[in-house]
Amino acid sequence: MKKFRNAEEITEFFINDGWKENTSFSEVCLEEAKEKGYDYMIRGIKNGEKFFKMNVSGNIFNENGRLVLFNIP
Repeated sequence: MKKFRNAEEITEFFINDGWKENTSFSEVCLEEAKEKGYDYMIRGIKNGEKFFKMNVSGNIFNENGRLVLFNIP
């Protein structure tokens, strides 16, 4: 399975998969995960995993492009 190493790679993948050109992602950093209380992401980040937040929705995807957290305000 593909692993995305940075926000640019996952952004390009989603756009090529049919998402709008304004689709973009940012990497969830350890500080943000701690601030939000995302314990499983904290553990994952410390173990070298990456998580990416879709900027328009706030949904979070793992490094394989799978949705791991819905942003429900």
